[in-house]
Amino acid sequence: MSNSSTLLDTLSATSSTKEATLNALFDAVSPLMLWGRRAATTGGLVWGYYGGTYMNPEGMVQSIPDGTLTLAASATNYIFADPVTGVVSSNTSGFPAASFPLYQVVTGTLTASSYTDVRSYQPNAISGSLRGAVNEGAGSRLVDTSASTAANLVVKTLAAAGNFSITDNGAGGLVLTCPGGSITGASNEGSGAPILDVANSTAQTLAFKSLTGGANLQVIDGGNLGVGLSLAGTLGAVEQAGSIKAVAPGSLNFTNASVTATGSSATITPNSSHGVTDAVPQLSGFTQRNQGATGAIATQYPWGIGIVTPHSSSAQAFVLTQPIPSGAFQVTMRLRAAPLNANYGCVGPCLYDSASGKLKLFELAYQNQLGYWVGNFSNFSSWAGNPFSTNIGAVPEWMRIHSDATNWYYEVSGDGSSWQSLFSEAINSFLTPDSCGFYAFQPQAAPDLALAVFSYYCGS
Repeated sequence: MSNSSTLLDTLSATSSTKEATLNALFDAVSPLMLWGRRAATTGGLVWGYYGGTYMNPEGMVQSIPDGTLTLAASATNYIFADPVTGVVSSNTSGFPAASFPLYQVVTGTLTASSYTDVRSYQPNAISGSLRGAVNEGAGSRLVDTSASTAANLVVKTLAAAGNFSITDNGAGGLVLTCPGGSITGASNEGSGAPILDVANSTAQTLAFKSLTGGANLQVIDGGNLGVGLSLAGTLGAVEQAGSIKAVAPGSLNFTNASVTATGSSATITPNSSHGVTDAVPQLSGFTQRNQGATGAIATQYPWGIGIVTPHSSSAQAFVLTQPIPSGAFQVTMRLRAAPLNANYGCVGPCLYDSASGKLKLFELAYQNQLGYWVGNFSNFSSWAGNPFSTNIGAVPEWMRIHSDATNWYYEVSGDGSSWQSLFSEAINSFLTPDSCGFYAFQPQAAPDLALAVFSYYCGS
């Protein structure tokens, strides 16, 4: 550093070697010129800078050559250096965190209009080294002198005293141990059985033995730090978290239910009054077809799916479908429809060919009286003939279309278990289906038709 008694080689008006002296001075201060603006290579939208040598924060010497970069036109350019590599870059958004800010340059369309030198980098501060560190005082050592370097200080332990000891495990970690200590005291207070087991407690361990019990339940000593529950009488069944809990001795009797015991638990399944246990359908698993034309509404309920389809002189089918299984399959449903007293109103399972739009409907239908039909439809509204029809006097709740990969069977049941076949025909008669499901067909006259589907299954 220079002052009034400078140590620098100064210039004089009569000196004949001004350029040599000046160049020598520039050479001496050249580290401070690193990344400085180089006028000789700066022009237009090109920014030139000086290179140099510096030691990065990781202790590595980096040599930076003279260079240039192209600035963005009509913008504020932020020029900065990477602290580790020294590479110079620019952007128009701002100086990145941890970078070395160099210049802020405002450009026009062709040239720089102004620039601000924002360099604050000090190589001697960034590239300094750790001069030394020592451990002082009592306790385990804090500074790991064997692992510390000139650039990195490694701390390995903390001092400890009293009943806790912190030691070096030799692998850069700490081990916390408790060599001893004692409990100063404890006592039982209040009425009831004592909680603190004074006889079995020690200076380092408290033992708790019992709580007061009564009626049919006793709380007893379960050993050090533990208690047990003992049943002195017979308790009735109680409900806990939605489940019935019974405490032996005693038994629970269930009527019209199936009980499956596994280990110490049991599963209770009420028997269905409609035969086979319902498989409740989920509306989200079906594709709704022709809903807009029919004005039908399908709603999900806890018990299944409800459909209301309004009467219309141009009756159409509202259909819910799923992909059909390959090979042998069955599409089975338990349903109830009301009122089924207007012509063309019908419900039931169906097969659908999305490519041709054709439908095969197994119909619980009203046409002057109730009957079962098998209907062919060219689309949702165009009837193409009935290969089967019969009148009925009673309405079983279960219907299904069953395929053995050779024939289709149209069957009904009173319980979903014992089936009666009404009609059969060769598979792919009239259509080659890719979907199966169920439908509600609009009656031609009032009232509207309501369909409830309590159980549905489509599979092998």
